[in-house]
Amino acid sequence: MEQRPDTLNDYQQRIINVLVYIDQHKSNPLTAEYLANIACFSPFHFHRLFHAFVRESLYSYIKRLRLEQAALQLQNSDLSDGLSREKSYCLYWSNANTTCRGNNDDEPASIKKMEGHGASNNRDRENETPREIYMSDPTKVDQTKMETVLRFKIIWEAVALKTNVIGKYLSALSSEKPTVKYPAAKKLVEIAEKNPELLYPHLEFFVKLSKGENNILKWNAIEIIGRLSYVDKENRVDGLLKNFVYFLKGEKLITANHSISALSHVALAKPKYQKRITKELLKCEIYKYETDECHNIVMGKVVQALGSYLKIPNIKAHVLEFVKRQVFNKRPATRKKAKRFLAKIRVETN
Repeated sequence: MEQRPDTLNDYQQRIINVLVYIDQHKSNPLTAEYLANIACFSPFHFHRLFHAFVRESLYSYIKRLRLEQAALQLQNSDLSDGLSREKSYCLYWSNANTTCRGNNDDEPASIKKMEGHGASNNRDRENETPREIYMSDPTKVDQTKMETVLRFKIIWEAVALKTNVIGKYLSALSSEKPTVKYPAAKKLVEIAEKNPELLYPHLEFFVKLSKGENNILKWNAIEIIGRLSYVDKENRVDGLLKNFVYFLKGEKLITANHSISALSHVALAKPKYQKRITKELLKCEIYKYETDECHNIVMGKVVQALGSYLKIPNIKAHVLEFVKRQVFNKRPATRKKAKRFLAKIRVETN
């Protein structure tokens, strides 16, 4: 049966949302089920439609992006000492770690070069012993030609404070290039998860971003604000709860999901608001979203959020009734979350 133009446009926009998400999170684990949730498709239909629009399977597409990213990092390395250009030696930064690749015979020299480069670039090592990863198969490669990867974990907070990397990431959000601003947004979310105190002075910046027209930056800002509640000694996040509640009603699945996540963090950081947050989350059951499937996804997200902060003895009857209704939800993933929630209660009350 031929699809109507408006249906095709809707499907295309959903796939585009997934492509944008993959581009932002290609360094993270990506599952077909989670990406199908973003597109509001079942995993079966998601795979079929993804291939139809992209002309490439999901896993092939993700693998190709990751390989291209790795090649680009090595090619565009800006190390001042030019070590990355040497044939037998490669030095680059990845996930707050220093990585050095070279032959076994060069290991002492490689460590020395890593230490020198780290010192000159404000990278303080968290430990003295590097982690060694063998890149060659010892059953196929001569011992003298074996290659390893040496990794030193660094103290990221020290790097951020010494290099003003926060300011660089914030400035990058204003770039017109998606390849600049979206990776910067992702890095800021990672910083908020591990070191929220580094971003807390910029809270107002993220509040403005959450009200902007760029949805991707909005979603990241919402997540960041939620995590800043853990270090909110001035109670500035308290006045922002109404913003999150507004986003729940906005009929947009992804915005609502990020708001639910942020509210769950606020509930953990500020227990005095748990009753109010729970009341607002339960209202999602009567809100309308793009499709019935999107509504079912939101229900699963609410169940997951409630389970993250509610203490078993304090769970009210109306909350339990809500979770029990989701056991009969049409979405398998949501049913599974509801059953897991109720099973946890049974275990802890027996």
